[in-house]
Amino acid sequence: MSFDINRCTFSGKVGKFKRVDTRTGTPMITFRLKCWKELIKVAGFKELAEDCVINDGDQVKIKGRLQSSSWEYEGVRYRSFQIVADEIEVLKEEQPVQKKKPTESQKKSTRIRRPHEPEHREPVHNDGDTMPF
Repeated sequence: MSFDINRCTFSGKVGKFKRVDTRTGTPMITFRLKCWKELIKVAGFKELAEDCVINDGDQVKIKGRLQSSSWEYEGVRYRSFQIVADEIEVLKEEQPVQKKKPTESQKKSTRIRRPHEPEHREPVHNDGDTMPF
């Protein structure tokens, strides 16, 4: 018994988000998802399109299925792929922690000297016959 699974998950930044009016009146959204160095076409329909609140630049995770389409134009056959989203989750971006620069007194107090480390080290002289260690 064999069966196919067409399920994918991607995360990335939203670009070129728009709502589309279809000829049938079905609510639809489209956008590009920048995932690594790739731009992936994404589409969402019906309730997902009605309830979706995302903007260009948002970090999102989408789950859906891969769909291909093909067409012919001026005798040349073309093929395209897109993700038809079932779920879209807006991911919260972590705010970078801003570190304060240490003051001069803090810089001096953070110098830790090992107990066995002398304040000043004498240079090691090697007469050529023996190894310094």
